[in-house]
Amino acid sequence: MASSDEDWREEVEYAVGTIRVGTDLQFEIRQMEELSLAGSLSMLSEMRETTSEISGQRIWPGSYLLAEYVHANPDIVTGKRVLELGAGTGLVSLVARLAGATSAIATDGDLDVVTDILAWNVQNNAATNATLGSIDTTSLWWGDASSNEAFRDRFGSNPFDVIVAGDVLYKGELVPLLLSTVLKWMHTAHGTFFLCHIPRADVSHEVLQHELLAHGFSFEVVLDHAAIGTQDAARLPTDCAIDDVIKAKVYRIIHTNVTT
Repeated sequence: MASSDEDWREEVEYAVGTIRVGTDLQFEIRQMEELSLAGSLSMLSEMRETTSEISGQRIWPGSYLLAEYVHANPDIVTGKRVLELGAGTGLVSLVARLAGATSAIATDGDLDVVTDILAWNVQNNAATNATLGSIDTTSLWWGDASSNEAFRDRFGSNPFDVIVAGDVLYKGELVPLLLSTVLKWMHTAHGTFFLCHIPRADVSHEVLQHELLAHGFSFEVVLDHAAIGTQDAARLPTDCAIDDVIKAKVYRIIHTNVTT
């Protein structure tokens, strides 16, 4: 067990568990096992104090809820090129591929997550199937020029039809970094950004909405879990807190110069 002055990484262990999405999808997902209280506090402290992307070790509630939303609304990704930001375990990308995306690229800023979790989950859950689109994993650090250049060198500069992100805003300084990355990689004319947000730290829904407008986006809330309740709670992963779920909203976000 980590003491108060130990790095939480010293107690990290990974396990594979079954995650169900909808009534018909099942994945074997590798993720970090729950930390001790001391380890959790150490991790949260580092998340607050650094710009490192270290939160993708587990399925966060908003990521699971976004995967459910994509599964229930496959038309939003069918025939589209999809980019996932802050992918963590890659669950949303895996669901998008099965929903008919022509390609899905799952990215995370934490290299350890990409190699130890994200790549493993894709390799072990994305069986080769000629009728399904491609799926890739890579690192992409929001706001970092060299990271974006490396991404462009590998995948080209063509913008994406759909960008997805679930539960990735756990401190205010990440908001402009996320939105600038979306502006860089989303197709200006017809691109759509689907974000499942759960308020954390200083990033309330009001703060997020203000920043969206300030960055030239328009948005609509397409799913408000506070309004629909938790009737599907039985399917939630055991560590997805109901208190988080009822605060979640799924946003459909586009450039303000795009008409729907």
